[in-house]
Amino acid sequence: MGFADIGYSRNSRLQPLTVQQVRQCTNFPSSKPQNPCPANNANRYSYSFVGFGVHRAFGRDFHGFASYQFNELSFDQSYCVANSPCNRISNRNLVTFGLDWTPRPMRID
Repeated sequence: MGFADIGYSRNSRLQPLTVQQVRQCTNFPSSKPQNPCPANNANRYSYSFVGFGVHRAFGRDFHGFASYQFNELSFDQSYCVANSPCNRISNRNLVTFGLDWTPRPMRID
């Protein structure tokens, strides 16, 4: 038996990063670890995925499955620093194999 899944979302920033937050992400001494940044500074970004899979029963208690999913995360041009090239799209491929075990229920008296 097979299954499929597809999804898309488009997101917009509600409030831009403050100057202090941007400095915190970009200005730090090389001897100290970088401070955590509050997500990204893009005005808009979108996320989409598509996936499919199959599963099969092996007897009464076991089920095997295999699935594939492709994900894409993309930011608008506001994410890039002016006059510098940047990669604003991230793709990910995910393959999963598995085995499910469902034991028989035990009666407790």
